Amino acid sequence: MNPTDKPSGETAILSDKSSFKEVVNEACNRLWDRRVQYSIRRIREMEDALKTLELELDLMIKDSEF
Repeated sequence: MNPTDKPSGETAILSDKSSFKEVVNEACNRLWDRRVQYSIRRIREMEDALKTLELELDLMIKDSEF
């Protein structure tokens, strides 16, 4: 295993001999991973909000039919 490999979903510690480019690449990869996780979380939150709005709209439509 490389010092820059991610063992079981955790961020690996870079060795003292890592080049600046490797350090920057690892930092960028971690930032990208965080951005992806944040985006997924926001999409789930928006899906929940949309479901709530759909339920409220269904109730409004049913109430207006009577």
